[in-house]
Amino acid sequence: MKRLQTNLEKKSKQLKLSASAAKAFSSDEEVNSSLATPKKFTSFLSLESSMKDEKIQVFKNEKFVCIKDKYPKAKIHFLLIPHGDTFPKLLKVADIIKLPKSVEILKEMKDISDKIINDKFPDDLKKKALCGFHSIQSMQPLHMHIISSDFQSDCLKNKKHWNSFNTDYFIKLGDLIQNLEEENDYFKSDKFNLNKQDLLKKYMDLPLKCNVCHVEQKNLPTLKRHILTHK
Repeated sequence: MKRLQTNLEKKSKQLKLSASAAKAFSSDEEVNSSLATPKKFTSFLSLESSMKDEKIQVFKNEKFVCIKDKYPKAKIHFLLIPHGDTFPKLLKVADIIKLPKSVEILKEMKDISDKIINDKFPDDLKKKALCGFHSIQSMQPLHMHIISSDFQSDCLKNKKHWNSFNTDYFIKLGDLIQNLEEENDYFKSDKFNLNKQDLLKKYMDLPLKCNVCHVEQKNLPTLKRHILTHK
C-alpha cells in the first residue's frame, strides 16, 4: 500500500513538473514570437479596412486618402491619411516629422485639406474648420483630422473626446508647419511635447472649457448647450 502511494506521489510530481515546463515553454514561445515578428494592430486600432471602403472615401490619390470618420465628433469630421508606397509606415506624428521632406508633405496635406473643406463643408462651417493631429494617435496609421469646430455630435460623449481637440493635445497643422520651418531640429525643443507622454495624457483631465469664450463648464451636456449660444 505504501509502495502504491509512493508511486502515485512520484507520478503527481512528474505531472506538475510537466505542466510547469509546458507553461514556461509557452511563455518563451510568446516572448520569442513577439521579438521575431512585428506586432500587428488589432482590428479596432487599425484604419486599414476603412481606408479601402469606397463608400466613406471623400478623396483619394496615389499618396493620400481621406475618409469620413465612422464616429464623428462634429457635424463634419474627416480623416486624411498618407498611404501607398510613397511613404514608409507612419504611426505617429514624430514619424512624419522625421521624414526628409516633412514640411513639403505637410504643405501638400494642407492643400488637400483646404480643397476638401471648400468642396465638402457647408458655407457656415468652412471658416470654423480645424486641421491637425492628436499628439497620441488612437488609431493607426497616422491620420490628420479635418473637423468642424461646432462639435455637435452624439459621438462626442466625454471630457476626453472634447479635450483631445480643444487643448494642446491637438496639434494644429498650421502650427506644426510653422514650427518645422523655424526649427532645424524639432526634437531639440519638442514644442508639442511629443516625448512627454505623461504630460500629454494630463491634457485629457483638464476642465471643460468653451472653445469660443473659454469659460469653464461643469459637464459636457452643459458645454454643448453653451456652444450653441455662440451661433
